Amino acid sequence: MSALSSLILFFLLATSAWAIECSPVDLRNTPPGRAMGPVRNQGLMPWCAAYSMADMLSFKTGECYSGMSLGINFASDAEGGWWNQISNGWNGTNMMTSGHFYNFPRMVRGNSGKPICLEKDLPSTDNGPMRNLDLLRRIGDIRNQVGMFGSCSQEQFNSVKAVFPNLSFREVQLIMATTLTPNIHKYLMRSNCSRNRRYCPQVQPGIYHEFSKIDEQLSTGKIAGIGYSSSVLKNPAPPPNRGGHMSTIVGRRMRNGKCEYLLRNSWGRNCGGYIYPCEEGNIWVPKERLKEATGDVYTLN
Repeated sequence: MSALSSLILFFLLATSAWAIECSPVDLRNTPPGRAMGPVRNQGLMPWCAAYSMADMLSFKTGECYSGMSLGINFASDAEGGWWNQISNGWNGTNMMTSGHFYNFPRMVRGNSGKPICLEKDLPSTDNGPMRNLDLLRRIGDIRNQVGMFGSCSQEQFNSVKAVFPNLSFREVQLIMATTLTPNIHKYLMRSNCSRNRRYCPQVQPGIYHEFSKIDEQLSTGKIAGIGYSSSVLKNPAPPPNRGGHMSTIVGRRMRNGKCEYLLRNSWGRNCGGYIYPCEEGNIWVPKERLKEATGDVYTLN
């Protein structure tokens, strides 16, 4: 065989292997993919791990779980012991407990076996940037204003119902009168979802430093979570780090000779500002860019 023939054969084999490695996968429209529902919007809540976990749980079980629900459980339990909660009281920031990507294992462990909500009972989609943050803080303030023996006004009840739509006036009154402020969101959430209450499956987080774990998941019909720098989505410059945000990977394709991954974000369905093709909040990111921005790959086992 001539040197030229060998070179051509090598090129063809390499190209074939590359094509197989980047074989097309789009899990959005599979039965488990449809269970995730539309791309969610975490707004300014620092709960990207909760929203990614909700996607991964929904995909795994076929039921659409609420990212808000998982975040509230985590935030309530992560504030420390009951004595610290009583001592500190409501400071306006308790619900801001960080649920960033590095807390994903704690997010999973903190929710396992706990009551959680379906998306239809506690929506975490199209919240807008400030909506949930402002309303959750407002509910904490209402609890302090009402006190242990006070009564909610109609305006205060409306603020609670804007987050927890299934609650009656009587239920809100009872919870406000019997629950300490740092736990108020957790008990409102659980009462709100009592008619369709689910208990979070006992799952284990997988944590991997190999980017190739994404391909392994996709090739077996599963999604993966990644901890990465979100700057890669809007800035062509090299990412400053490999962390800060978490999203899920739900697909892969070859486009213009380059492998791209379909990243399902948690910033709503608006596609403004992304430098890559975006479909209802799902962004096609080139492999080489995503790889340089990704620190860890996460799974639910």
